[in-house]
Amino acid sequence: MRNLLSNLTALTAKEPNMYFGPMKRVGVFGTPGSVRLNRRDINGLADIGNNTGNLLFQYSVWSGIQNPKMVVHLGMDYSFVRENIDILVIPAANQVNSDPDFVLGPWADMVERIDRPVVVVGLGAQADDQSDPRIDLAPDTLRLLKVLAERTNYIGVRGPFTAAALACHGIENVVVTGCPSNFINVEDIDGSTIAERLSQLKANGAQCPTYVPGTIEKRVNDLERQLFRIGYAENARIVYQTNLAAMKAIRLHEDVAADEYLRWENKELIPEMSFKRYKDYIEEAGDFYTSAAEWIASLGSNTDFVFGMRAHGCIAAIQGGSFGACVTFDSRTAELFETMQYPRISAQNALACQDINDVVQNVEFDATKFDAARSSLLSSYASIMQSNGVRMSHRGM
Repeated sequence: MRNLLSNLTALTAKEPNMYFGPMKRVGVFGTPGSVRLNRRDINGLADIGNNTGNLLFQYSVWSGIQNPKMVVHLGMDYSFVRENIDILVIPAANQVNSDPDFVLGPWADMVERIDRPVVVVGLGAQADDQSDPRIDLAPDTLRLLKVLAERTNYIGVRGPFTAAALACHGIENVVVTGCPSNFINVEDIDGSTIAERLSQLKANGAQCPTYVPGTIEKRVNDLERQLFRIGYAENARIVYQTNLAAMKAIRLHEDVAADEYLRWENKELIPEMSFKRYKDYIEEAGDFYTSAAEWIASLGSNTDFVFGMRAHGCIAAIQGGSFGACVTFDSRTAELFETMQYPRISAQNALACQDINDVVQNVEFDATKFDAARSSLLSSYASIMQSNGVRMSHRGM
C-alpha cells in the first residue's frame, strides 16, 4: 500500500500541469449532497439508502470536484452516461459488509454497463470488531468489489481494517483516505480549534447537546439505552440519520406503522415513560436533514456538543465548527475515527457514563495526531483524484 501511494505522489509531482488541456467529464454516483422530499412522505430518502449520513461524503466529493460533472444514479440510461463522462467517481460507504440487506448487484451492473474508469473513495468494512478482517461477503457484493478493482488503479478505503478485509478477497490496489467528509472544511478547522472547543466543554459543561441515535441492535441495546437517557435528562436535540419511523413521526405526525415501531422503541429505551410522552419528545426534539450544507450549518450554530453512535452526525458537527464525539462500537466507527483521529469515546467508557458531563470527560482527542492524520489522508485523497484527472478545490489539492 505504501508503494502504491509513493507511485501516486511521484506521478502528480512529475505532472504538475496535468490539468492543462480538455478537462475530463466526471460522473458522480449518488447525489450532490441533498435530496428533496414530498411534503406528504419521506420516500425520497431511498435515493440515499435511507441514511442521511451518506449526504455528507457525497456533498464533500460533489462540491470539491471542479471538472464538468453530472450526477449518476441507478436506473439511468447507462449508454447516455457512458457517452457523456470520461470517469465515474463513487463516494462509497460501508459496502464491505456481510449484511444480506446490502443488495449490490445493481451497482455492479451499473459499473459494468457504463464501463468507464472508476475512482472509489471512502470505502469501508463493517464488522462487530476489528480483530478479524475475514468478512463473509454475498456473491453480488464480492462481484461489485472485483468490478471496481478492475476499473481503478486505486480504491480509497477508510482505514487499514478495510484494506485487510479486501486483501482477504484478493483486492490489494488500495490506499487509505479516510472518509471524504473529513475535507469539507479544511480552511477553518484544525486540531487546535477542536481541542479548544473540548476544553471549553470540559470547563463549562455542554449547554446545548445533541444526541445522534444509532440503530437499536440487541448487542448494543444497553449502550443505546444509556445514551438516550443521558440525552433526555438534558432535553437534548435528537438528529436522526436512519430511523424512518421517527422521521415519519417528525414529518407526518400520524402514521400507524411508525407508531407501532415507536411503541416498541419506547419499551426498549425507556419503558417507564408513557408512549404519549415518548412520542411527544421525539416530535419536539427530533430532527433530520436532507441537505448536508444545511445540516453542517445547523449543528455549527445550534449545538455545542454532539454525541452518539452515528459517525457522520459527529463529523457534521466538527465540520460546522461545533464539537462532536462518536461512541465507537464496531469496526466501522472505530476504524474511521481512529484513522482520522477524530474525537471519540469507547463503547465501554460511554456505557459507564451517568450524565452528559461524564460523556464530555471521557472524550479522547489528540490535536497533534489529528493534524498529522488529516494532512496524510488529504494527500492520499488528492493523489487518487489528481492521478485520474479529477481536479479538486480543497486546499492542498
